[in-house]
Amino acid sequence: MNSLTNFTVWGKSWFADGWCGLDRFCTEHGLAGIELLASGATLETAPPSELIGGVHLRSLGSWLPLAGVAVTNFGEGSQRYARAESYGELVKLRAQELREVAVFEPQYAVWHACYTPVPQVFGGPVALTSEQFLPCLAQLVRDVLEEYRPSFTVCFENAWGVGLDYDDLGTLQDFAGALADLPVGFVLDLGHHLNVRRHLSTPAAACEELESIAEGMARTGLPVEVLHLHWTPPELPKSSEDGSP
Repeated sequence: MNSLTNFTVWGKSWFADGWCGLDRFCTEHGLAGIELLASGATLETAPPSELIGGVHLRSLGSWLPLAGVAVTNFGEGSQRYARAESYGELVKLRAQELREVAVFEPQYAVWHACYTPVPQVFGGPVALTSEQFLPCLAQLVRDVLEEYRPSFTVCFENAWGVGLDYDDLGTLQDFAGALADLPVGFVLDLGHHLNVRRHLSTPAAACEELESIAEGMARTGLPVEVLHLHWTPPELPKSSEDGSP
């Protein structure tokens, strides 16, 4: 298993000696490379391809209305997040993004498999369920990969909102089954999972939850290709008066 670190390129110089510093950082910390937030990155601006193990795709935002699904958007005017005026344009834009990141020769690309209808996600009326959303997403994926079939694996990540839920393995199996002939897999983002389960408030509870999910995925044979490890505890440790932990 390769260990990578998430890395963002926003036109910033991270190391005094350029990408040699990033290479050194990975070596010093036992990392195989980086998962690149690749939006807008090019071969000229991004780190060397040999350091890039995976890439993270843009969020599509409020795209369901483009697919003819009447659901609350993220907010006023937020259909702009999809950057498309029609479903056909959405498909072409996503396919083009896959073409663009292919130049980095990644092993995988991360695609957020979620939708965040407001005000549902803040406790308001239910406007969308995973059973409604995931078939729409599966159809979009099929249409995109018909437009451009990448050589790398497209991996779907759980995130805040309606979508993949590792407590509902049946729905995940249905989603995987709809894409069984395509180069796809899953990302388990442990931080996203834990941050909507605030009762899991200790490192021990987090580890137990990860073990439980792993056992369930193993039983179903679902292809988990990537694990994102991060977490925001419900209460951060208090510092001492001198500022030390």
